[in-house]
Amino acid sequence: MYYGRLKLFIVLSFFLIAATAHGAIYSILESNGKVPADGLLVELKSGVDVQSFSRNFNGRPLISNGLKNYFYKKGIKPGRLERIVVVKGRGEKLLQDLRVNESEEYKALISHVEPNLILTTQYLPNDTFLNQSTIFTDGMADAYSSFNMNLTGPSGAWEITQGSPGVLVAVVDTGVDKTHPDLSMNIWTNSGEIPGNGIDDDGNGFVDDVSGWDFATRDNNSDDDNGHGTHVAGLIAAKDNNTIGIAGGCPSCRVVGVKVLSGLGFGTIAGIVEGILYTVSLQADVINMSLGASGYSKVLEDTVNFAFDNDVVVVVAAGNSSDLAAFYSPAGVRRAVTIAAAAPNKVNASFSNYGLAIDIAAPGGGLSPNLLPGLRDPIYNVISLLAANARYRTDPRTMPWIIGTDYIRLAGTSMASPNAAGVAGLVRSQFPMLNADQAAAAMKLGGEHNFNFELSQGHGHLDAAKAMSDGSLYDVRITRPTLIPMKNDKKVTFEGFIMVNSPTLVTLSYRPLSDFSAPFTVIAQNFPINADGAFSYTWTFPPGLSDGDYIFRLQAGNSTDFGVFRKGPVFFTETDPSQFTPGSAYTSAVFDVDGDGDRDIIQGNIANIVGSSLAPAQNNIYIGDGLGNFSDRTLGLLPDLRGFTTSLLTGDFNKDGSIDLFVVNFNLSGGVPHFVLLNDRHGKFTRGGSITFEGAMCGFDGDIGDVDKDGDLDVILAGSCSGGNILLLNDGQAHFVDATARAGFNVGSGMYYGGKLVDVDNDNDLDAIFNTTGSGGALLLINNGNLTFRDASNQLGIRDRGYMLLTVADINKDGYHDFYAGRGLLYINQGRANPGWFTLNRVDEKSAFGVDLLMSYQFGDIDRDGDSDLVGFGGDLMPGTTTISGRGKFGAGVTEIDDAGVWRFVNKSFEYAPKERTFDTTDHVGLADADGDGDLDVMVYVNSIGEGYLQIYYNQILITGDVTNDARVTVIDALKVARAASGLIRLTAEEFKRGDVDYNNRITIVDAQWIAKKAANPALAFPAPLVR
Repeated sequence: MYYGRLKLFIVLSFFLIAATAHGAIYSILESNGKVPADGLLVELKSGVDVQSFSRNFNGRPLISNGLKNYFYKKGIKPGRLERIVVVKGRGEKLLQDLRVNESEEYKALISHVEPNLILTTQYLPNDTFLNQSTIFTDGMADAYSSFNMNLTGPSGAWEITQGSPGVLVAVVDTGVDKTHPDLSMNIWTNSGEIPGNGIDDDGNGFVDDVSGWDFATRDNNSDDDNGHGTHVAGLIAAKDNNTIGIAGGCPSCRVVGVKVLSGLGFGTIAGIVEGILYTVSLQADVINMSLGASGYSKVLEDTVNFAFDNDVVVVVAAGNSSDLAAFYSPAGVRRAVTIAAAAPNKVNASFSNYGLAIDIAAPGGGLSPNLLPGLRDPIYNVISLLAANARYRTDPRTMPWIIGTDYIRLAGTSMASPNAAGVAGLVRSQFPMLNADQAAAAMKLGGEHNFNFELSQGHGHLDAAKAMSDGSLYDVRITRPTLIPMKNDKKVTFEGFIMVNSPTLVTLSYRPLSDFSAPFTVIAQNFPINADGAFSYTWTFPPGLSDGDYIFRLQAGNSTDFGVFRKGPVFFTETDPSQFTPGSAYTSAVFDVDGDGDRDIIQGNIANIVGSSLAPAQNNIYIGDGLGNFSDRTLGLLPDLRGFTTSLLTGDFNKDGSIDLFVVNFNLSGGVPHFVLLNDRHGKFTRGGSITFEGAMCGFDGDIGDVDKDGDLDVILAGSCSGGNILLLNDGQAHFVDATARAGFNVGSGMYYGGKLVDVDNDNDLDAIFNTTGSGGALLLINNGNLTFRDASNQLGIRDRGYMLLTVADINKDGYHDFYAGRGLLYINQGRANPGWFTLNRVDEKSAFGVDLLMSYQFGDIDRDGDSDLVGFGGDLMPGTTTISGRGKFGAGVTEIDDAGVWRFVNKSFEYAPKERTFDTTDHVGLADADGDGDLDVMVYVNSIGEGYLQIYYNQILITGDVTNDARVTVIDALKVARAASGLIRLTAEEFKRGDVDYNNRITIVDAQWIAKKAANPALAFPAPLVR
């Protein structure tokens, strides 16, 4: 899984705590801030003794014995949550070692592991996404009419109810100021505890939890020493009719502060989960969580579901990244009520997350024409309470938003969520017979879209009175397709739950996603539903239904839920990443490691986390069975050499007939520098050869080739520090000597992240190209033929800033190499007219590849038509900024060349992407024939540190060797190719693509022989397509 760091979802800029010396690798690895963690969350298999495991691995059970016993007394079964252990320090390293080595002990004990990640906050007042707020005016006179009250409409709902003191809303946050004059009357007190007697009177496992608990410091003081939680609590339950300040959305409800974040804004997934469990033990009615994580936490999702199962509505902030909320947690938890932030004009605030995960929108601040002119920092316009000990009071960056002595203006989805949670309190007060899921349905009914759905605000802007218009709602929930739906070509299966207590019409219907006003077309009505409410319905697409994305609606009475299905060709299919050991996958090498004729994979891992620090990682080796299945064989085949691997170079470095590895490691303290691993011809690697450096040894990417024409493979490294790029000459026995200085290789300025050896001028000498993200642009070194190089960067013409790596191909098929440097920079070799001189072609990546910025890319013939296509992953720009959000989108441009030789990229991102987006990928993607079927698959490296994984997209565009197009490779295909090779028949263009298995643009008897071998042995790998 991919897991990101938690953060407060107030308007905030995220500060990455990274030492200066580590700045480069942190920026590469952790642009979303995923590094610091406080150990691991380990789910044990059923039957494993939790207490014994905790002792052996320096851990503690996530649920204490006291709370577990209390749950059981109340008839609450924690299920898998009681098998989770928080492991730190020595135990964390032991678990990592067991996992990397595929220990039988590990397999017997563990069912799931994820990092117990830390959140942190840092205020940057000049950032668009800041954690402060405003109202229409700085004066208190308008405080009661702040726009969150007007736009959510609780005043109309208050004609029905102002809430009930019997309804408890838990603020899972930084704590609550229980003495605030506008809140103190609504603070919950635990009647089962005698204050200060040092005894757990109510037996829930928490001593003297009179008014909540602090899971950050693990004591009973849940006071707010940050300020965020009190602001949130005021929006929910500030007292009305008390002549001061504001009124919360549910002014007669009670609130309890469950402190899971420290005064500095730090917290862990474990602490938040414990806070939710504690809230369930209090039998609370609503939880508000104005916090989240970039990515996915299974433990957090399980806990949110546990809360709903025990009748607690969980309301969560969508996040402030102008990104799809489905890629954040708990915002992306299907069952949670996820709230987008709306500005005063009811349009989504520019910072708010959006997408299918959004349920409704509520006021959260932001710019709007409705705001009065002259207001300082008008984005911050949600007024609420200021805690007595809030850090806002002394921070000069937040002081301008303070009003009087007890109030402050803030903005963000952190504010939108409690505005909605207050309405949830009203619903639970008015309709106590509704369970948590039905109450959530009432909130969705309160959206202004009236049984429709759009991706910015879900069911629409929340209206409190409308949310209380129906007390007989049903539990209607979709579970499949997921919030990140896969594409389907022929049919789609819908799954979910429908609990109705009276006969009612249940309808599934759909409309195009892009047309909000289009009517819904019925798919099915009153389809079979199990006794427990679960259903599964498979719908075959009707003839004529166009490819594209569709909204579908599940409706029973006034209760609705929505989802998206995608119709289109399935050209790539995802592997199950669980067959690859979680690590920090950054690169890979695909070749026949053990000489058995099929493909195997070496996975390069960039780093691990130990405590809150980066640590070197062990790489992995996966042995394939030739049918696309792999098993981790690291133990016994790879030596335990841990580094910060960024590239794996493959070649027969000692000329013994087997493929060896040159491991390129980022130069960080504690890691093994670059090293050579020699293959014993059976897949077992040992450290061998040597590498001698004369100067700097920084490297990030590299390439191999016979630079000095002595018959062996030399290495170049892209210098990722000020020492410059590196040339290493091989003596034929894998001993590499630094020839950088004498070859004139140490030129250029800045840090280079991509390097290729390629003969750009067709003089039979290998030249070198390097790429950088710096302003100096790419670097071209021309080989003089005598082991010296000259800087010929002027031959590139315009040199703009690229994006890290580079990839090489003959894009226009003129016999000369071109290259792509990222950020739309395609350098076309002028070829025969001026070999080695380049013309810059600027490519619009959005129109060509479907994303605003490709962050990883590689040329390869993805559709086997003989042209070089460009495939990669990237993200889109946040509106009005230069910041990329939504990384992990599949981008693909297929090259088409007309009869005049004019080429263009054709955007195939929808056709080729199995789903809209993966979880956040790294700046690295590869093309390789992973399953040996003769076409290029896409290797994606998802690198949440310690828990990243390798994901393969298997190419299904065509079946290589299947000339007869019957979905299999048989001897009949071999015979047809043999007849074509003999001139007896002529193949069509499509048959030619399938039959040219060795990629030489000819049909020969060799192709027929390969196809015959494949027909006899399906596990046999076809020749690997060439990629650069």
